[in-house]
Formats: sequence, structure tokens, C-alpha cells
Amino acid sequence: MNPFRFRFSLRLRHPSMDPEDISVALGMKPQYHWKVGERRTTPTGQLLTGVNESTYWCSAGVDGQGFALAESLSSHLLMLERRREFLTEFVSTGGSVDYFVAWFTDGMNTGATLDWELLKRLGALQIDLDLDVYGGRSIAGPRSNSGEPVRQETTAAPDADGHDTK
Repeated sequence: MNPFRFRFSLRLRHPSMDPEDISVALGMKPQYHWKVGERRTTPTGQLLTGVNESTYWCSAGVDGQGFALAESLSSHLLMLERRREFLTEFVSTGGSVDYFVAWFTDGMNTGATLDWELLKRLGALQIDLDLDVYGGRSIAGPRSNSGEPVRQETTAAPDADGHDTK
């Protein structure tokens, strides 16, 4: 397996809670946040049309390399397990909690095991795990009898979802 880089952040959404209350309950400051009912803005503060339909709170990212993703999540999860009561109430009143993991790979393949114990701990706190993988584009095309890829010329470019536009 090829090594990879990752960055994860904790994200919370709620239909009515103030983001300051989330910060106090978690003992953390957000990198990004907005409050339900307030005017929408860009991350730089520029006004947008409409109002926020829910509260959003996102921690600063945690960066890592290699195969330390599970260990990094596990360490961060220790802090959240001490705030179990808040998270249970948060979710029971309509909120959602997730770890957003950005996974960066330059190799053709990579992987990591998130063992059942870590997944059980996430599940006990009702925390979803969102994986977003970023990497080099590989196309599983035709292969020769020896299993080697057959080179194909193409002028098509991928669309926003990574699909060929040809």
C-alpha cells in the first residue's frame, strides 16, 4: 500500500443551537461557524443572499501522514468521549456530528483499517465518518493478455465529478 496524507475536522450541525454554546460545551474554538437565522456570508465575511438554515460548527483541521489516521481519530475521540452527555443531547435535539476526513493520495492505491473498536466508539457517540478521497486520476481501461494496460489516446477531460465528458 502507498502512504497517504490526511486532514480531518469535527463538524456539527443543529437546527437551533448557538455555535458559541457548542464551543463552550466542547471546550474548543471553531475554525468555521455560523448561526441559524443569521444572514449567510462567505468565509471572508462577504454577504450572501438568504439566511442560514441551520447552525454549523467546524473545528480546525488535524493533519497527518502515513497510516496514522485511525490512531489520530482515536486520540481526538478521547476528548469527545468526555463530553458524551452533551453529544447525546445535541443529537437527540436534531443535531448531527461527523468527522470529515480529506484523504490525499499520490499513489495508485492506498488504504487504512478503521477497526471495529474505533467504529464502535464513533457509533456510541452517534458520530458519522465522512471520507473524501483526493488523488491522481486512474482509469481502469482495456488490458492486454499479459494484464498490462493498453494505451488509449483521448482528448476528453473529466467533468466536475471526475467522469469523462467524451
